[in-house]
Amino acid sequence: MQKNTELPDGQDFQSGFWLRNGHVQTLWRKFSAAPAVVHTRQRIELQDGDFIDVDWHRPTSEPANNRTIILLLHGLCGCSRSGYILSLQQRLAQSGLTSAAMNFRGCSGEINRLARSYHSGVSEDLGEVIGELKACNPEASFALVGFSLGANVLLKWLGETGITDRINRAVAVSTPFDLSLCSNAMRSGLSSLYGRFFLRRLVANFKAKHSYFERQANPDQLAALRACGRLRGL
Repeated sequence: MQKNTELPDGQDFQSGFWLRNGHVQTLWRKFSAAPAVVHTRQRIELQDGDFIDVDWHRPTSEPANNRTIILLLHGLCGCSRSGYILSLQQRLAQSGLTSAAMNFRGCSGEINRLARSYHSGVSEDLGEVIGELKACNPEASFALVGFSLGANVLLKWLGETGITDRINRAVAVSTPFDLSLCSNAMRSGLSSLYGRFFLRRLVANFKAKHSYFERQANPDQLAALRACGRLRGL
């Protein structure tokens, strides 16, 4: 995150005096209180038998002519309850806009049915979600916002499909275009704090999924997980 970012109107972004660098801005959002947002959950069944949960937030007094839905995509190890998602949903509702926060597989608080997980290259799940939301909201148009990993997924899907029907605009925030470069950057210096955080979360999620499929006596999904290799302590 940079201190100054060129905006379309020629003005520069100016952070608050207490948020003078990217590390402070990142940690402030992580540890500051998130707004109270009431969600309505929609479960979307995927073609491969798995599911995606989408959490809706609607303004209390939506303008009658408002037919735009904002679809939000979280970042690595995030979810619809991440502070940056909740803050944006609150701001959108204050502007009279309905938003839907997509939880990637296994990120909604419930382990998904298949061993398959999400990553920056899984754009087909987004395609299925958008297709279902369009079908359920035939008069609505959509704006898409992706953060970090979610921005990768969003841009990849747009580039692959070229779909513009009922999609008015798309915004990609803090996109890690070069995943190898970003991964290496999180191995040294202060950024290593983020790398260790992500690694701990990913390993914990993998182990939780492994234990879940053991309890379910699901040999096919266990075999798929074990094919990924052995983790320390697993």
